[in-house]
Amino acid sequence: MKKLNLYIVVLLMSGIIYSCSDFLDISPRKLLTNEQVFNNEATVEAYFVNMYQNLPIEDFNFSNGRFNEYPGNGQSCPSGWAGETWGAGYTNLSNTWSPVYKNIRNINEFIVEIDKSTAFTDSIKQAYKSEAYFLRAFCYFYLVKTWGGVPILKKAQPFNENVGELMLPRNQEEEVWDFILSDLDSAVLHLSTTKIYGRANKYVALAYKSKVALFAASAAKYGVVDRVHFVGVDPVRATDLTRVDNYYKICMDAAEQVINSGAYTLYDAIADRSTNFQMSFLNAASSPEVLLAKGFDYTATKHTHSWDYLILPYQLKPDFGEKISPYLQSVEAFEFADGRPATPLFGANSAGVPTVSATLSTVESAFTGRDPRLFASIILPNDIVKGVKITIQKGVRIGTTNYTGNNYGQLFDKVTKTFVSAPNANTVMGTGASGGCNILNCVTGFFMKKYLDINREKGMCKDWMSETDFIAMRYAEVLLNYTEATIETQTRLDNGLKCINLVKKRAGVKEFATTAELTKVRYRAERRSEFFAEGQLFWDLRRWRELRSNFMVGGVNPEATTRHGLEIWWDYTNNKYILQRKNQRGITYLEERIQYDGIPSVELAINPLFVDNPGY
Repeated sequence: MKKLNLYIVVLLMSGIIYSCSDFLDISPRKLLTNEQVFNNEATVEAYFVNMYQNLPIEDFNFSNGRFNEYPGNGQSCPSGWAGETWGAGYTNLSNTWSPVYKNIRNINEFIVEIDKSTAFTDSIKQAYKSEAYFLRAFCYFYLVKTWGGVPILKKAQPFNENVGELMLPRNQEEEVWDFILSDLDSAVLHLSTTKIYGRANKYVALAYKSKVALFAASAAKYGVVDRVHFVGVDPVRATDLTRVDNYYKICMDAAEQVINSGAYTLYDAIADRSTNFQMSFLNAASSPEVLLAKGFDYTATKHTHSWDYLILPYQLKPDFGEKISPYLQSVEAFEFADGRPATPLFGANSAGVPTVSATLSTVESAFTGRDPRLFASIILPNDIVKGVKITIQKGVRIGTTNYTGNNYGQLFDKVTKTFVSAPNANTVMGTGASGGCNILNCVTGFFMKKYLDINREKGMCKDWMSETDFIAMRYAEVLLNYTEATIETQTRLDNGLKCINLVKKRAGVKEFATTAELTKVRYRAERRSEFFAEGQLFWDLRRWRELRSNFMVGGVNPEATTRHGLEIWWDYTNNKYILQRKNQRGITYLEERIQYDGIPSVELAINPLFVDNPGY
C-alpha cells in the first residue's frame, strides 16, 4: 500500500518546487490558477495532503491548546487535563477555532472546484468529493464537541469588502451533529473500501460516524439544552429507540458495518500480551487495527515530533526527557488480569479512601497481577526498557527515620547515614538511577511508555526527530463505541459483550462471562485502560458530563481531587521496601460551564451575531 506522507508533498511544476505547506499558506491564485490546480493530479493530491495535514488531531505536537506546537514542558496536553499525567489543568481551545475554519474553507473550495475540473471522470471527481466530505466532517466534529453550536459553512465564502455580509450566526448544536453525520453519509456513499494508509476509506468514514453519533448521543443523554446559547441536544435523540435518528442506534449501525466487513481486526501479532499492546503503537503502518493515522517521516522532512525526547527517563534520555509523568491514580486505574476491578495500590479503608503506604519485599509485587496494558503503557519502578533496568527510589530508611536523596543514582552510607559520592564497604543504593518521586524531574515516580520507540537510538531521540506515527483512530475504539451504545440503550447486549471481550482478550484480561457484567462502571474502566494517555479520557469525561466529579476510584467511590505520586524507600533495617502515596497536586473543574469552551473573544469581537456559551 502507498503510504501517504501527511507532513510534506513536493510539487514539481515548471521547474519550480513548492512544499505542501507553502502551497496553501499562500493563496493558490498567487501560484497557480484554479484551472491549473484542479486539472492536474499532482496538484490535487498536494491540496489533499494539506487538508489532511491540517486536520484537528491532538497528536504529539498538540500543546497549550494549539496544533503543531512544541510541547516542551509536556504538561499542557489532554492527558494532563484529564489528570492522567502530571500537568496543568485545562484552560481553553480558543487558538484552534481559526485554523479549523481555515481548513474547512479549503475543503469547501476543493468541493466546488473539483466539480469544474475537466481532467477527471465523474466517478473520480465523486470519489475526491466523498473524501473531502469526510475531512469536513472531521473538522466540524472538533468544533461541535468543543463549542456546541457553531456556524455551518457549506461553501467557501467569497472575499468581500463588506465584512457584514460574511457574518453568520451560530447553528444549534443538534444541527451541527446532523450536518456532520450527513457529510459522513455522503463520504460513505462513494468512498472506496481500499486501504490507503493515512487516508479515509468507506470503513474509516463509518468508524467516525459511530464515534460522532456516540458523542452526540452522550450530549443528548447527559447534557442540558440551552437553545438561547446554542448548546444541547434534544434528549429524545438518545432515549427514544423508536426513532430512526436515535444517535445510539446510528452509532451501533455504523459500527456494525465496520465490524461485519472484516476489513479491520485488532493487532495481535505477539504472544506476550503486554509486548503485543506496546508494539501495536509502533507498527501502525502494518497494523490491521489502524483506521486513520498521521504519519511522520524524519528522513523526508527533518521536522517531525519530539515524543521520545519528552518522555525518556533519566537513564535513557539524551539530555532532556522526563516531561510526562503518569500519576499513581493512572496506575491504580488498571484492573486486574483475572477480572477483578481496579483497586488502590495499597487497598482502601472502609470509606474507600486509599491507604497511604505499604511494606513489601519487592517493589514489583505492588503491581503484580494488573492488566498487561499497564506494563505496556507506563514505565514502573524496576521496569526493563531498552535493556536497562529503570530504578526509581526516594531514599533509605534506617529504624524509623527516612533519609531522602536529592539527585539521581546517589549512594548511601549506612554507617554515617549520609549520601556520599563514592562507593565503599558500607554503601547501598540511596536513590534510583532515574531518581525518585519529586527528585529533580522524576515528578511522580513513573514515566510514560506508550508510543515510546524502543528501537530508536539515543542520538535520534531529540527534539523534532521522532517519527512514530500518531494513531487518530483504531479498531478497538469501534468495538468499544459499539459496546457503550448497547449498554446505554440496553439493546444488542450480546453483541456488545462480544465486542468488549475481543478487546479484553487481546489485552490478556479475563473476559466478561455474561451481559450482567456490562455495567457503565466496568465498561468505562475498560475504556480508560485501553486508551490511557491517548487523549480520549478528557473528551469522554466531558461528554459524560463528569469533568466536575472527575475520576472514580475502582469505579466505585468519588476520588479526592488531589493527584498522587509514589515514594519508595529501601528499609535497610528490615530488608524491605516502603512504598508511600505522595500528594502531588489538585485538579478540579468547579464550574458547570466546563462542558463547553467559551467562544474565542476575538470571534465575539468580530461577529456581533455570536452569542457566547452559558457561563461565559
